[in-house]
Amino acid sequence: MGNRTAIILLGVALALAAFIFFFERGSMTTDERAERRNRVFSEFRRDKVEALSVTGAGGVRISLERLPSAVEGAEAEFQITEPMKVKADATEVGALEGAIDYLLRDRTVKDANALSNARFGLVRPRLSGSFTINGKTTSFKVGGDAEGDKVYLAVDGAPGEVYAVDKEFLKSMDKPLADLRDKRLVAEKLDGALRLNVSRPAGPLALGREKDGPWRLEEGDSKILAAADEVSQVQNAIEGVRAKSFVADGVRDEGLGKYGLAPAGRTIRIALPDGKELALLVGGPCEGGGREVHVTVAGSGTVACAGDEFLAVVDRPVARFRETRPAVFADDDVTRVTLARKGRSLVLEKGDKGWRIAGQTAADADEAAVTDLLAALRDTRASAVVAGDEAMAKLGEPLATATLTLQGKDEALSVFAGASDGEERVRRGDEKAVLTIKAGLAALLEPEPVLYRDRETSVGEGYEAVAMTLKGPAAQELAKDGDEWKLTAPVKAKADGAIARTLADIVGDLKARRFVAPRALPEHGLSNPWAAATVRYAAGKESPKDKAASKDKTVALELGAEVKDGKGERYARLGGGDGAVFVVGPDTGEALAKPMLSREVFDLGEPDLRRVEIVSASGTIALERGGEAWKAEGPSAPDPDKARRLVTDIAALRAVRVASFGVAPAGFGLDTPTLTIRVWNKDADTKAEPSAVLSIGARSDRKEDDGFLARKAGLDANLVIPARLVNDLSAAPSPVAAARPDAGPR
Repeated sequence: MGNRTAIILLGVALALAAFIFFFERGSMTTDERAERRNRVFSEFRRDKVEALSVTGAGGVRISLERLPSAVEGAEAEFQITEPMKVKADATEVGALEGAIDYLLRDRTVKDANALSNARFGLVRPRLSGSFTINGKTTSFKVGGDAEGDKVYLAVDGAPGEVYAVDKEFLKSMDKPLADLRDKRLVAEKLDGALRLNVSRPAGPLALGREKDGPWRLEEGDSKILAAADEVSQVQNAIEGVRAKSFVADGVRDEGLGKYGLAPAGRTIRIALPDGKELALLVGGPCEGGGREVHVTVAGSGTVACAGDEFLAVVDRPVARFRETRPAVFADDDVTRVTLARKGRSLVLEKGDKGWRIAGQTAADADEAAVTDLLAALRDTRASAVVAGDEAMAKLGEPLATATLTLQGKDEALSVFAGASDGEERVRRGDEKAVLTIKAGLAALLEPEPVLYRDRETSVGEGYEAVAMTLKGPAAQELAKDGDEWKLTAPVKAKADGAIARTLADIVGDLKARRFVAPRALPEHGLSNPWAAATVRYAAGKESPKDKAASKDKTVALELGAEVKDGKGERYARLGGGDGAVFVVGPDTGEALAKPMLSREVFDLGEPDLRRVEIVSASGTIALERGGEAWKAEGPSAPDPDKARRLVTDIAALRAVRVASFGVAPAGFGLDTPTLTIRVWNKDADTKAEPSAVLSIGARSDRKEDDGFLARKAGLDANLVIPARLVNDLSAAPSPVAAARPDAGPR
């Protein structure tokens, strides 16, 4: 095959492909046709309809044409071309298309003379219509009633056939012109409008903006930031005005007076970005006494009646349109924050890796601190906004300023002293308006780098706490012996490892909630700290190999006064640091105030005991091991199972908390104990002194304790033990055996 032949064949193939693409792309697939085979108009495609026409029982032909769209895939819009030229209601047109599209044939009648046969009523049809798709027009007629609540329908192109279809089709297609007209008075979208002026009984409302800029409220010669949500609601209200009925068409300007539209009660003028302007006129009430008013778009010649609910939005007082936020922004749009106060300034810049402190003190900024600052600016609301020169006359010098750079554009605000205590005043940029806010914003704009430093400090990986000293409500000293923490002062005893590790973790990986000052002030209470902790961390096996980095580290933390309304927060600072004051959560204060003594009273298991005595005012219960069983001395002995349970509970006894160190106060009731528990270890001589003695006194007056105060012999500390155990021991059967004279003092 020669080159010329190949070229010819290629051209034929391309031509065939083009034909298929351009002429068949609107056609249905075989599956689609099969699915629609029982529909009257099986080839109907709603997205391809170019024109529609319907002539109903009234004899008026209504013709519609699809309007060209500049946006591919946009919702189709139609225009009525007969009997008048007006825009069509998209919903109603969609209903016509749906009625045609989903029309099903109930049965088919074959009759070559169907159009002239009086039986079918098609000589003078009740309704006729047509639609055009891809340049091809299909016409149809609806005739008389058929059996089974049906009507007869004939379609051009199907000679000799008549279809019986649902009578609902006739109702769906026979629509009056008023139903098919677009009910919107303002068809344009107003979100891009540049001006909005309303003449109204309550006084004028004037709003304007530059393209893509914020709305400004014009009051006299002042242009102040407008509340965007309020403006948006007015736009939506105007777009939502719908004609409930059409009163007249072709009305000239001089004829508007009879409807209260010349002069109009309200005139809403809108300037659109394409230079087009429109005016919606609102007149007097419509006939019928309902809540409807006459409306018209200037120059349209059409007067309609619309519900008056939109007036509640349009008539809102001017004060509602004043933006009460000192700064309006989205966090993601802010790229730079500049704070200034009393000749000092601080610049925060957002880069690819987050926020940084710029300038000589350049460093990474704490993301949460910047977020908190932006939130405070964004969430502040003014109680009043007053425009005009008079409001600005006595502002004086600003206490602080903040400038936000939003996508390359600076938005500034200045904070001034308030006219009265508890207030501050704010001015946005060069606006001739003053916002009154609650006092406190100026203090948040402090240009102090320390306020934005990283809130987390850590001793680093591979370090573990080995010693700690606490001062304050729970003064103690602890040291680590192998893997176990021990108290060295005020008592020498086993420590509660979990509590010690918690404190070591808090101090070693300290997380400040926020920094508040570069140095302590009297109100911080740090000149005489409420509590302090000094923790030494030793380099472990996984510590850095660098000698300087692997030295022991000591962290000293001081806690001061509680933060007012801080729900347990306290002011704090690190000893040996730069003195910066920060705030820590209540968990830090709680950790420093807890006694570290182990709460395991006997720290034994049931197999470790040989004898237990429970002494009360009514006598002594003596429980002694006999092989694997426990038995009680005396005639009223508890059964072996209960005896074992009592011993097991005593061996595993754990205090609810450590109440205090030192001598027990008189109110603890330990001078005359309620109960005394004496235990002998499995290797102890029961004729000798007991291995441990626990005296139980009065019930704790702290409801949350649900326990009794107690003290262990030889341990200078006061405990609270669970009430459940005390109740169990008090209820145990009592053989009332006397203390054994050969056992020595008990």
